[in-house]
Amino acid sequence: MKITPQDIHSQEFRRSLRGYDMDEVDAFLAQVADELETYAQENLQLKDRIKVLEERVAEYQNLDERLKDTLLTAQEMKDEIAKASQHKVEAAVNQARGEAQRIVADAHKKLIAIQSQVDELRRYRDSFIIRYKAFLDQQYHFLADYAKSEGAGAATPAEGKPAAPQQKEKPPAPRKEKTAEGGELEIEVASEGEGGEAGG
Repeated sequence: MKITPQDIHSQEFRRSLRGYDMDEVDAFLAQVADELETYAQENLQLKDRIKVLEERVAEYQNLDERLKDTLLTAQEMKDEIAKASQHKVEAAVNQARGEAQRIVADAHKKLIAIQSQVDELRRYRDSFIIRYKAFLDQQYHFLADYAKSEGAGAATPAEGKPAAPQQKEKPPAPRKEKTAEGGELEIEVASEGEGGEAGG
């Protein structure tokens, strides 16, 4: 059973012939009751203080949990941002690589087309040179034959005057034609009386 200061104050003892001095007992009980009341008040104050501290501890624990949740969320956001950034970097690199490959492929196609055109132009040039050479040879033979026929039909020299000796014509020197590359192509012109075309 719990004893309160009021119980001590109201407590009465039976009297006996050889008992304690009642005044001293009452004084001591009053002192004990006062001390007990003081301890009881301090106990209540301590309980109130403990309650306040417990509430603060609960608040701090709650705050700590929220801070942990915030830090965890921040870390997750950081990881997601880093992951998204990595994906963007990889996508940009892949796009740049694909674009570079496409440019190289287009350039290769253009190079092949240009090389084909160059080869075609070279074939055309060589064909033109051969045909032009044949044309010049043909014209030379035509002029040579024409000169022969004109020489045979000329008037005879006057009497008493010897005919001038005919000088033998020198064979024509080969001609040199410039090519598209800046080199020279030597073309031999057939001399009078030679048949066929000159070799190239």
